Amino acid sequence: MNPVTIDFSSLRTISNEAYYPYFWNQHRYLVLCGGAGSGKSMFAGDKVLFRTISEGPGQKILVVRKIARTHDLSTFPLLRGRLSEWNAMHLGDINYSKRIMTFKPNRNEILLAGLDDPEKIKSIYGITSIWVEEATELTAEDFRQLNLRLRGLTPHYKQIILSFNPIDVMHWLNSQFFKAQRDSTTILVTTYEHNQFIDPEYKNELEQLKHEDYQLWRIYARGLWGVLKGLIYNAPDLSPWPDEILDATPFYGLDYGYNNPSALVQCRMVQQHLYVRQLLYEANLTNQQLIARMKSILKDEPTGPIYADAAEPDRIEEARRAGLLVRAARKGKNSVKDGIDAVKTYRIHSLDTNTDFNNEISTYKWREMKNGQVLDEPAKFNDHGMDAMRMAVFSHPRRQNLKPFDRNALGL
Repeated sequence: MNPVTIDFSSLRTISNEAYYPYFWNQHRYLVLCGGAGSGKSMFAGDKVLFRTISEGPGQKILVVRKIARTHDLSTFPLLRGRLSEWNAMHLGDINYSKRIMTFKPNRNEILLAGLDDPEKIKSIYGITSIWVEEATELTAEDFRQLNLRLRGLTPHYKQIILSFNPIDVMHWLNSQFFKAQRDSTTILVTTYEHNQFIDPEYKNELEQLKHEDYQLWRIYARGLWGVLKGLIYNAPDLSPWPDEILDATPFYGLDYGYNNPSALVQCRMVQQHLYVRQLLYEANLTNQQLIARMKSILKDEPTGPIYADAAEPDRIEEARRAGLLVRAARKGKNSVKDGIDAVKTYRIHSLDTNTDFNNEISTYKWREMKNGQVLDEPAKFNDHGMDAMRMAVFSHPRRQNLKPFDRNALGL
């Protein structure tokens, strides 16, 4: 069956100029490293779609993230949205539950999977290429195993696309691709300035980072490897939680956003251990949409107070009238610093499914000026889950959570 033809001129108009030549790049490793809002994920999705639709039969491209369900708010809607912009939705059959896109003219496939389900990865045969989104989430061993999956004779060139922000200069991606000379590798470093489709509000936020925190500006605005110092919290414990944790009284933290994500987290305390679960992390929600999303999420969760930013009294009141137990978080002259100090008295436990929360905590740091001076206040960027956790812990009475537990079962 003949492949579907895409109008190259049309493709150019919906793609950023910096990326356009790389549609035809055939190196085994295409490394897309860059700042926030640089358009690297959009291009990776475009290339995956372009190859799957335009090349002949036999194409089976695997799209990978560390956690499978994170595709549902990132790569999956991105691919569907771009397919719609190409006026090509009629070409594909989409299986939403299995996260598979099959194209009718050539039966080529795009499969989305997570490394939290290794048996599913092992069961996929005949992979012709791989796109790894948020590659910094992966370990070096995760990458090695994926690389081994891309082998054998295929009718198409084999390629691994890696897209990520260069958060930590000590990361294995830096040593394996930037410090070392790897054969058959193309590295493309971009910033928001290469993205003609970036919204003005986010562009301004990235530009202001230069005055907020120098290292975060290097990473997210300039696409350069960061040297993070002054991290506020230790890395959370991602070990599986004992069942007894569910007996602890839950309470919630809510950070309002719109252009930035709104974040809702559930917290439970056991002695000096804080267990945090991300329930919502989503941008562009009106207050009514946010209330509807929260009611849907919380209908299956235990009842508990929801502590939200006291600077949003109208939004809090609207949520309360809708039946949600939202109350103003504790405020004070030094409430942010005091709240951080309160959180730091606990050992933080997270889940590997808390992708956004875990990404935030890995870069949540004290403000750093260009001269290296570290200030006694947090950098205001990529901190929505952190604010939600802080408000919850600082506002919730500790005595409500003092219950007897089997310390041996909890590993305390």
